[in-house]
Amino acid sequence: MMRIRYNKSGQISPLFIIIILVLIIALLVTINIGKVSSSKINTANAADAGALAGASQWSCALNFAGLCHTINQLAYAGLIAYLIPEREFFKWYPRRQKWAAKVGMITRTFYQAAKKSVEESNKLARMDAYHYAFINAGIDDQRKWDPITKTYRRKYNPKIETWKQWLMLKSAFAEWLNDLGYPQHNDYPDQYHYPEESYYQRPCLQYKWRNRNTTEYEEIKIEVQTGVLPKAKKLLLPCFGIYYIIICTPGGCYKITFPFFHNFVYAGIRSFEKSHPWIAVTVTHIQPQEDLGLWLVKKSSVKSSSCGKVYKGTQWGWPISTFDLKIVNTDFN
Repeated sequence: MMRIRYNKSGQISPLFIIIILVLIIALLVTINIGKVSSSKINTANAADAGALAGASQWSCALNFAGLCHTINQLAYAGLIAYLIPEREFFKWYPRRQKWAAKVGMITRTFYQAAKKSVEESNKLARMDAYHYAFINAGIDDQRKWDPITKTYRRKYNPKIETWKQWLMLKSAFAEWLNDLGYPQHNDYPDQYHYPEESYYQRPCLQYKWRNRNTTEYEEIKIEVQTGVLPKAKKLLLPCFGIYYIIICTPGGCYKITFPFFHNFVYAGIRSFEKSHPWIAVTVTHIQPQEDLGLWLVKKSSVKSSSCGKVYKGTQWGWPISTFDLKIVNTDFN
């Protein structure tokens, strides 16, 4: 009888091939999920940072205005305490009038400073919202501007520069900001200032760069919307001094006491009109297609939004009632 022999060696190889294939697919899926999660985290952080930075500017401006209001109230109270005691008119009126004029000038200066701070807070809020949203959006543009070759390059060249010199080279992102009119700090290339009103007043700014793994472009788009600008209503109060004069007649001398108006003083801020402003920041990251080897992954845009709001506080400011800020709404998809 003829015996049939089975060669069992190598029968486990297909199983190992399937396991390895499944592990590779799982690894690629994990990498893709990690990249998407990283984009969501970056856009959410950028939106929160922009909203908090903008609301912080408003909060600081309103608190400063409240501090000016408190100073003016104290100055007005001190002036009234100086004017109320009864004094002889012809002797005390000139010096009291001098002090009333000085206090009036000081309180007017503080009121103008508070008013200017509140009016400029909208501009500063938008500036900071764009600033912190952009630098926290995860822009991965590794190109550096080479002033010698007048071109962009991605890699450090130890033959022509040190690592510190490479780090100090201006990035393409910084060059883009400079082209918009945002000059850099002289010593720190990654710190920016925003003086050009024509750009930060725009409802949307966007930046594109080429993805380092593909030939397509990525894009970060940031939208900033603000609520109604608060207005500081002035509080004018009159200053009266108490005086007396002595009139002598054949029948005797008489003392006549009367109040006398000096001037109006900017005694502070009557109220803040619509004093709880909000600022909303929306960050959109548009990603390109990416070939992971086994399939082509089409990445959609990642969008996050956040709204910061100033709450509490009155015109009395520190130390009675200061303004604070909070995130009132966040959303991402």
